Amino acid sequence: KLATKPVDKELLDYSAFYQDSPYQAGQLIALLMIELGLSSSDIQDLKVANLDTTFAVLRVQKAGLIRVLEVPAKLLDYMTASISNQQVYLFDNQGKSYSRQWFFNQLKAFLASLGLENLSAQDMRRQYVLHQKAKGKSLLEVSRNLGLKSPVTLEKFYN
Repeated sequence: KLATKPVDKELLDYSAFYQDSPYQAGQLIALLMIELGLSSSDIQDLKVANLDTTFAVLRVQKAGLIRVLEVPAKLLDYMTASISNQQVYLFDNQGKSYSRQWFFNQLKAFLASLGLENLSAQDMRRQYVLHQKAKGKSLLEVSRNLGLKSPVTLEKFYN
């Protein structure tokens, strides 16, 4: 049996993530991770056409599966503010998506501006799971929202 590292189950107060920041791209990346549980590769592939502002939902496609996630109103405001008519991707680099390194650098700069440079993208997804659990969401619901094939990897958060 593999030894599993104990999970830090402390909830992070991420209200500071919504304060004005000069690092707007990094801020939106962090908000997508902590509010919707998206991975950096999910975010990298997000197209503007997949955001339905009328119903406040975001379609996330990965490996042939489509997840439909509810977007909190506060986050929707940030997303719509960063979109122009010419964009294909939510983070658009002249019709293409940016590199993973670009996303990493944007996120790191934003987190460092808040004094949270010790947080990783993986930590942000963990926080998403913990916040969803605190809201009373089931293990199955959270695993579905994250696009996991099995809820097994999340069991450590629910025990």
